[in-house]
Amino acid sequence: METQKRDSVSKHIAGVIPVANVETEIEMIAPLCLAPISNGFTLLQRSVLECAYAGCKTIWIVCSDVDGPLIKRVCGDFVVDPYSLSDMRFKKYPSENVKYIPIFYVPVSYKNSEKRGIGVSVVEGVLASFSVSSKMSKWLVPERYYVSSPYGVYDPTTLKGEKT
Repeated sequence: METQKRDSVSKHIAGVIPVANVETEIEMIAPLCLAPISNGFTLLQRSVLECAYAGCKTIWIVCSDVDGPLIKRVCGDFVVDPYSLSDMRFKKYPSENVKYIPIFYVPVSYKNSEKRGIGVSVVEGVLASFSVSSKMSKWLVPERYYVSSPYGVYDPTTLKGEKT
C-alpha cells in the first residue's frame, strides 16, 4: 500500500481548462468564463480551484489572444495548493511549507483559430502541456491530464484527488 501512495505522489497531473472557441447563445462583453457565481468568485476561478483539489501540479488555461490579458488579471500566475494549507498546522514553520501550483496561459494556434467547440481547446492544452514540459525535462512530462470545464457549477472540495 505504501508503494502505491509513493508512486501516485510522483506522477505529474496537468490540469487543462478550455475557454477558447466555445459556442454559447449568451452575449457578454467579457468572456463567459468570467461570469460571477458568488461575490468575487467567477466560473474560471472555480475551475482552477477544482484542478487544485484534483491534485494537478500545473494548470493550463487555453484562451484566445484577445481574452488572455483579462483572464490572467483575474486568475493570476499561481494558486496555493489546498492540501499544503490543510497540513500547515502540523509543520514547525507553516508559512515556509506552502506549495504553489503554477497557472500557464495557452493561446489557440492559428490553424485551429476558426474551429469551434470545446474539444479543440482541450487538444491545444494537452499538446502545449506535453511539448513545453518535455522540452524542459523528461521528469516533468505529465502522465495524466485532468480537464475541467468552467461551465459546470458544483462544489470542488468534494473531489477525492491525490494528495501531493
